[in-house]
Amino acid sequence: MIPQLFPDFDNRDSERHVLTIGNFDGVHRGHQHLLGLVVSAANANEAQSGALTFDPLPLEVLRPEVSPPRLTSTADRLQLIRACGIDSVIPISFTREIASLEAPQFVEQVVNALRPVEIVVGSDFAFGRDRSGNVDVLRLLGALFSYTVTVVDRIGDGTQDFSSSRVRAGLANGDVRSAAEILGRPYFLRGTVVVGQRRGRELGFPTANLAEMGKLSIPADGIYAAMTQTQSGSALIPSMVYVGTNPTFNEKARVVEVNLLGFDGDLYGTGLVVLFADRVRGDQRFENPAQLISQMHRDRERTIGLIGALSSDWPGQALREILKIGNGALTGDR
Repeated sequence: MIPQLFPDFDNRDSERHVLTIGNFDGVHRGHQHLLGLVVSAANANEAQSGALTFDPLPLEVLRPEVSPPRLTSTADRLQLIRACGIDSVIPISFTREIASLEAPQFVEQVVNALRPVEIVVGSDFAFGRDRSGNVDVLRLLGALFSYTVTVVDRIGDGTQDFSSSRVRAGLANGDVRSAAEILGRPYFLRGTVVVGQRRGRELGFPTANLAEMGKLSIPADGIYAAMTQTQSGSALIPSMVYVGTNPTFNEKARVVEVNLLGFDGDLYGTGLVVLFADRVRGDQRFENPAQLISQMHRDRERTIGLIGALSSDWPGQALREILKIGNGALTGDR
């Protein structure tokens, strides 16, 4: 039996679509450019705009040992794609069986379900068993199934193309500012507050410890200036974030701890969204807690200065809409 891309999809009322297909991890500025072209083409064709994406990501299934950490959860990825104006965002459940589909089988199912009049893809697009399909194959099948193909070249910042790998490299170096420039928004982590060592309160800097992030990319160890939204809050709260293993106390587990400046309340079990603005410093070991406390006071002042320098529209309107800042609602999951 041929594996089905859309096992529960009812295509009886399916409208014509301009489609794109891809992983879109991070939904960075290159993705946003391509998705914007899909929306424009759909409007010109009086069709619906659509994006097919995969969950899990193909490499997580086919070669999990080399699969890089994600830049977004599935729920956040879908919402970021929708924020680009896409009418229909359709996640395909990726399995080894789906990976075995030959290129014509893959396209035939897409055509039967979504009636594409145009398919918009990047120049390095590949699909089907062993990546046997490319843009040339997609065009040949387009002649058979009556759709056109538009190939979009990569865009960049004048030095390098925008890419998910560049974002990951920036995060691995603690450079959350360069990551934000590629993403077109600050990098964020979404997590639930769990009980930690409670050491922060003893040091005078109470923190909310986030649960383990699973597959998500975590910035390099260090102190960061950030803004945080709480599940019950209505605004972004200036925050100082620690990522690391607390070497001063000889701990081993890597943690993400958020010190919400000026906030006093019980956050256990609460969802937080932490938006990274800039790096204050790298992690380091101190000889004693007193030295650490002295440095943390300097870190706090540096954090306040970095947050005060943020532009008035930070983190950007699209991300504000996704997070629904203003009514306190959180969307999606980890």
